[in-house]
Amino acid sequence: MSSLKIKTSNVFERNYNAPTKIVVNQGGTRSGKTYSLCQLLIVKAFENTGKRFSIVRKSLPSLKLSVMKDFFEILSNLDLYNEAHHNKSDHTYTLNGNTFEFISLDQPQKKRGTKRHFLFCNEANELTWEDFFQLIIRTEEKIYIDYNPSDTHHWIYDKVLSREDCTFIKSTYLDNPFLADELVNEIERLKHTDEEYWKIYGLGERGFSKSIIFNKVQIVGTIPEDAKEIAIGLSCYCIKNVYSVYLIEYRPMFGLDFVMITAYLIASIAWL
Repeated sequence: MSSLKIKTSNVFERNYNAPTKIVVNQGGTRSGKTYSLCQLLIVKAFENTGKRFSIVRKSLPSLKLSVMKDFFEILSNLDLYNEAHHNKSDHTYTLNGNTFEFISLDQPQKKRGTKRHFLFCNEANELTWEDFFQLIIRTEEKIYIDYNPSDTHHWIYDKVLSREDCTFIKSTYLDNPFLADELVNEIERLKHTDEEYWKIYGLGERGFSKSIIFNKVQIVGTIPEDAKEIAIGLSCYCIKNVYSVYLIEYRPMFGLDFVMITAYLIASIAWL
């Protein structure tokens, strides 16, 4: 590793030393997590031979503009890039007898593919659980994922972080010693301009999506006696042409068909 003379951050070191099969990188913007993981895979390629590395993102345009760009930039800076080893049609690259493949999951046939030894899912919160599942069951050695925690609820939190073979690494812009002062100032400006963006992109913590209408919800055991019912509805069974402006609260209606439910809703609206 030392012969490559790579300038790294603590994000690289924490990932390199992670002992588990799955390593989850949750971080704010410009924390260096994606760049560090590209560096790490290149190092792993010089520690191994005959291995297959899959680098994955949801769409091909995003893949080309982000992780693929970082990967080839690192190779060029290290004077390791050889155009003869780069199959631009298949999006593969051969390095030290290992094969790197860049996969976009907007091509369904690529989702399963062949078995691999190392997997890196960039911006993994863009993937579905099915996407991820089809990838991990064909990965034999190490799995790395990274993402900005812009989702309040996600399969990563429920199905990956809870695993005993998972290491969780959180990083922020402060973990990136190569970040220009101008960018640091821009990120820190969020403290005063957007509380939620600062939480997600500055501190690397889970936040609420701007698309969520009610982002401060408290669950209570009882309803106050002076509360007044102002709307009646049907959970997610939405009848678009019947007063959809009413806020819906779930009420089980077992054994009722569509006509009976519609009649119930019309009667309830008339009562209001």
